[in-house]
Amino acid sequence: MNYFQQYKKGVIKIKKINFKSGIPLYIQIKDYIREKIETGELKTADKIPSEELLCEKFDVSKITVIRALRDLVNEGIILRKQGKGSFVKEPNYKEDLSKFANFKNIHTLSHGNSKHKILEWHIIKPSKEIRNRMKLTKEDKVLEIVRLRYFKSEPVAFERTYIPENLIPSLEEKRELFEKKIVYDIFKTVPQISPESSQIFIKPLLADKFYAKTFKIAVGNPLLQWDRITFSKGKKVIEFSMFCTRGDKCNYYIEFP
Repeated sequence: MNYFQQYKKGVIKIKKINFKSGIPLYIQIKDYIREKIETGELKTADKIPSEELLCEKFDVSKITVIRALRDLVNEGIILRKQGKGSFVKEPNYKEDLSKFANFKNIHTLSHGNSKHKILEWHIIKPSKEIRNRMKLTKEDKVLEIVRLRYFKSEPVAFERTYIPENLIPSLEEKRELFEKKIVYDIFKTVPQISPESSQIFIKPLLADKFYAKTFKIAVGNPLLQWDRITFSKGKKVIEFSMFCTRGDKCNYYIEFP
């Protein structure tokens, strides 16, 4: 029996809205529902009370309740099903961007529930775009690793990683690790690779037919594209990766000391 079911049975009471606090009423309702989700009193797939019930119990207008629920939907906390109501949404995949870009702290990323599937692993002559990004010549070759990242059995990221030919021998025996770990985690196990700094470029895009098929989503769904370049001493490029992540399944944040 979830929190609101207990309320309906009279086991507990919902706190009242503070009309004199100066905090907008819809924000108070939104924060209250979010708190119950964060504390576990409302769990994934639990149904949120109807708009009518929320209006009655909080003594507010329907417009206020609708705005609170709409904000929670936009924040990816709940989802609305046509004709069925609102439900607590399963948490999205989360990563701290400051650690995503910092190889020294990569082990603290929340990727315990994620895994990778290697789609391609081969040595290629890179395209002109990749050569320019990695500062390579036409004669240079790279190891191309194409992976699909899953979170709770759902594909959430498509990754292409390029590593210069001179580093390939150190990575061939590490192939199995690429199914379980993030690139920087693997670099830590190779003494010959010494990352010093990285740059990340991010831009939004909409899913085309390829990404729609890859992620099993509709064409036009929101995605984020990430380009990451990793340097060793002397600004020598030791890795270039291109990621495409689902906008509806991944949350990114920055945590400061």
